Amino acid sequence: MPNLQTFHRYTGIGSALLVLILSITGLLLNSANLELDQRFISNSWLLEEYSLGEFPVHSYAAGDTIVSKSGRYLYLNEKVTLEINESLIGSIALQEDILIALPNSLLLVSKAGEVIDQLFDYSGLPVRPQALMTDSIGGVLMKGKNSVWRSDQTLSQWRALSDSNIAWPDAIETPRILSAQIQHHARTHEISLERMLLDLHSGRLFGKIGETLMSLSAIALIFLALSGVYVWSRRL
Repeated sequence: MPNLQTFHRYTGIGSALLVLILSITGLLLNSANLELDQRFISNSWLLEEYSLGEFPVHSYAAGDTIVSKSGRYLYLNEKVTLEINESLIGSIALQEDILIALPNSLLLVSKAGEVIDQLFDYSGLPVRPQALMTDSIGGVLMKGKNSVWRSDQTLSQWRALSDSNIAWPDAIETPRILSAQIQHHARTHEISLERMLLDLHSGRLFGKIGETLMSLSAIALIFLALSGVYVWSRRL
């Protein structure tokens, strides 16, 4: 039994740090009021552990507003408008608002960034958008896979056009300062504190070595519990 007591003691000492990490991260993850999924890490070392490099910025002009997509976010100039997982296909300025084309919908937002409406193929949109522009009299032109459609700015009625020889606008080069601002925001709002704590709790933050160490610490906890009970019972 002395050998078991010694082994029990040194196992506890050796795994103390890992057990402490498991316990603290577990407590934090169970604290819903901390809203960890709404907080993000910006530490450069931690971001490098996730191999996060530069985030490309794709932009289209909409009048005097630049609509951009980078990472998980959609921007009007430098302002975050929406978190989306879709790519940006195009944008145009209407009289009061901005119309944005996504792969499966048209998104109508105010110039202040407030989402007004979103049109899908099951709610009045005739086809999935592939490009977007306005014609000479302010009508909305939308390119589908094999067709071109026109609507007025109410977007309530769409009419198929026979003319397919239209020069659709391309993405623009994002101004350097704006691109840097957007990239910084997108990069520092990619990994939530909740995800980081989950990865630390499981050891995934440090790859296979970290996962192995955390698994060993769990095994050590089981051993400490069983050996502690056994040593205690022998003293009765």
